[in-house]
Amino acid sequence: TGDGRAAPAVVLRVGSTSYKEHVGTSTSSRDAASRRALREDGLATFGSESAHLSDALGVETTLETCDGGLVLLRRAAGVVGSVGKFNGPSGHPEPELCVSGRAAAA
Repeated sequence: TGDGRAAPAVVLRVGSTSYKEHVGTSTSSRDAASRRALREDGLATFGSESAHLSDALGVETTLETCDGGLVLLRRAAGVVGSVGKFNGPSGHPEPELCVSGRAAAA
């Protein structure tokens, strides 16, 4: 900051997960009572409601064309949520391409 103090930091603690794990633990494909039980046990056992959940991190962007238009993609029928809705180009890290917190060489 301009007054010589250190700027606040944001710390993200992330781990590796897969789309299958995310769907199986964190979406409506698992009934609400089961998700609640996972959250309660995570809090009791590990001090975190998210301990047993695969809270996936995704990325999305806004892509503007040179003529001022926006690039949007329609979500496929095979995804778990928001089927047929539009969103920007997006994705998620692929666990099999990550090694010890670093992207593996392609």
